[in-house]
Amino acid sequence: MTESGYTPPTARQVVTAGVDVRAVILRFRKLNLRTDTGRIYEFIFLVKPPSAGNFLLQVGNPVPPEAVPLIVPGRELPAKLHKRDRRALVVDWVAAIAEGVEEDVSTDGSGAVRDNM
Repeated sequence: MTESGYTPPTARQVVTAGVDVRAVILRFRKLNLRTDTGRIYEFIFLVKPPSAGNFLLQVGNPVPPEAVPLIVPGRELPAKLHKRDRRALVVDWVAAIAEGVEEDVSTDGSGAVRDNM
């Protein structure tokens, strides 16, 4: 629980109690934090829920190394959004990687990714 009394849902809760959405990367930056699943990035997403209006969301998500080439502005990613907490979003990197295989995911042919915040 934070000082404001808000306890954010865990990633597991978001995945199990979430709805499928699309999240468009508007901005991102790599943070100096890591988890066992990857480096943490801060994103500003345009979230596109299936039955509500689009909205902006700033969130941190771990990114597995194999998904880093997908991090480009304008990229639309599959994600889960918690049903009751619009601040809780988890990107489905496995599905994003599968989608990325079907299209060219590099920005300049090198696969290099640059922070853009």
